[in-house]
Amino acid sequence: MKDTKLIQILKTFTKEEIKNFEKFVASPYFSHGRDLTPFYKIMKSYYPDFENSKFTAEKIFSKLHPEEKFNKSKAENVLRVLSFELTKMAEEFLATEFARSNKFRERINLLDALIKKNLDKQFSNLFSDSLNNIDNLVEEYNGMHFADLYYFYMLDLKNNYNNNRADKGYIECNIYLLIYFFQCAGNLIDNSGKRKMNNNIVTDDDTVEHFTASIDFSNFISYLKNKKGIRKQDKDILEMCLYNYMLSIDKQNVTLADKTADLFYKYRHLFSDDTKLNFFTVLHNVYSEVNDKEKLYILYNKILDDDIFNPEKGHQISFVLYRLIIQNFTDLSKLTEAESFILRYTHFLNSDKKESFYNFGFALIEFKRNNFEKALGYVSKVEMIFLLFKYDIRNLYLMIYYKLEYSDEAYSLLDSYKHFLKNNKDVSDEKRELNDNFACYYRKLLSAKLSGNSSDLYETMKKLTDENKIVHKEWLLEQFSDLI
Repeated sequence: MKDTKLIQILKTFTKEEIKNFEKFVASPYFSHGRDLTPFYKIMKSYYPDFENSKFTAEKIFSKLHPEEKFNKSKAENVLRVLSFELTKMAEEFLATEFARSNKFRERINLLDALIKKNLDKQFSNLFSDSLNNIDNLVEEYNGMHFADLYYFYMLDLKNNYNNNRADKGYIECNIYLLIYFFQCAGNLIDNSGKRKMNNNIVTDDDTVEHFTASIDFSNFISYLKNKKGIRKQDKDILEMCLYNYMLSIDKQNVTLADKTADLFYKYRHLFSDDTKLNFFTVLHNVYSEVNDKEKLYILYNKILDDDIFNPEKGHQISFVLYRLIIQNFTDLSKLTEAESFILRYTHFLNSDKKESFYNFGFALIEFKRNNFEKALGYVSKVEMIFLLFKYDIRNLYLMIYYKLEYSDEAYSLLDSYKHFLKNNKDVSDEKRELNDNFACYYRKLLSAKLSGNSSDLYETMKKLTDENKIVHKEWLLEQFSDLI
């Protein structure tokens, strides 16, 4: 019972949703066939964890049918049927609640229905009211809201055409269609890039990129700036989405990223949390590519300022972003902020291995404080539970071993690390190059320290300075400099 589809859904319900679902189950309109209310009331008694020792098929069946003697086969069959039917109702409830939560989509559906019923006057009145209250109806923008705005104006065009009236709203239709397209296209390409880099999963379809290759973006942006009849806010948002798409292809265009950031920071209060994260991700990719830690620091703080990651809002922080923020704060020696971040956000992680992330964070902090023994203690408690940790932890061990002068351990780890990078099929070419270069320069550093021979260090440092495909470059340069 504990791992069924029904329980997985019920675990996600808020207390308010648990109450509302009971009304939903009892409603003659939504309930089809047998009355599931008694079964749901029993299930509800085990909310929210459904981990009670009495949460068994025997106990549930006995509560449903106290007059019957328990028969395991019969009980399991009855509960399987009831669970299946209640699961279907739970899914219908989620769809209904989601539809009701989107006031603008609900209004669009009604407008669509009025057109189909040829109720022109009612449509015109409702459309006019919707237009006057659109800022209240559209509480926050995401990709689908722009699609909704496009369809909203298209419905008015359709109704005017049906009733032989002059058309209005063409400009709005064009603008929202383009915003929707470029926002979605940018996200699609960005996700493809992340999958390739982090998981070595290659997406071999470049249809969108091929389609947009012939577009003269600079000419279109000039046209847009001079186009009359468009609200400045809509112009700015379209321009921002165009930049966002261009950045998903050109990840080293800092000038373009800065323009996007200026517009996004200005208008981000209009967007849903998911949409904010999409824009944050594209900007992050650019500033990471050029290793601009200060701009990344600003970006991360704006993410945190918006309080996106809060379980009460239904958002957990991804372990990838958690890792990036800690690394950025410690790289910039913002150690108090890093510590506060760990203490506040570890509980919000979308992982059941929260302790490993906690220990990883404090390992970085103690390493930065030159408390290398403490750092070693923390890092030894980290499980290598996802691929990026398999680089991070090995690299951190190597740096700690160097500072503690554990040369035997360092050489042993270098050998195993070399085999991991060479033979693991999940390692992308980019990650392999970045970390293999670090390991190669680290070996030269360790050799120079143990031998006391500094004759080639200037040439090595010169090559390292020119090397862009490497992690922990600043740390390596600092250690080489100490040997000269």
